[in-house]
Amino acid sequence: MKNRSTGRLGGFTLIELLVVVLIIGILSAIALPQYQKAVTKARFAEAFTNLKVMAEAIKRCELENGKASAHCRRVENLDLLPSQVGDCLNCVESPTFVYSVDIGGMNGEEYLAFAAYKKAEACLCILRDGTFTAGQGEGCSVGGKTLDFDLNKLLGLPESPGGCSCC
Repeated sequence: MKNRSTGRLGGFTLIELLVVVLIIGILSAIALPQYQKAVTKARFAEAFTNLKVMAEAIKRCELENGKASAHCRRVENLDLLPSQVGDCLNCVESPTFVYSVDIGGMNGEEYLAFAAYKKAEACLCILRDGTFTAGQGEGCSVGGKTLDFDLNKLLGLPESPGGCSCC
């Protein structure tokens, strides 16, 4: 459609379109890492809940047996739903995590269970006192890529010297 005053066709010039595309590209480059952090934080919320359930099951087993024992460090001996127990040895799987009872040597006696993140080299551990620690880039074979942000900071966990290892 022609503009009556100038006689030119209406519409956007190529430069205007390139500027708009450039602005959208810059905004998405800024927003994408924030989105990835939010998604990771939401996925780790699932791990917090499931690790609390596992820790409570371990503590119940220990109370029933009167002491901490190797019996309570086996997933099949815990009060977990049969649908939660996976095909892996002594672990429980979800779409994003592999949960396992710490058998007392990997992370030390104070750790009860850990969750290895399948999408990256990161894990979350629960200690006997109910606190959490996180580790990343530990050489875990579950994920393959490392997170490009500090997981402890993202999850609001205190920095721990060794963190936890899911390997």
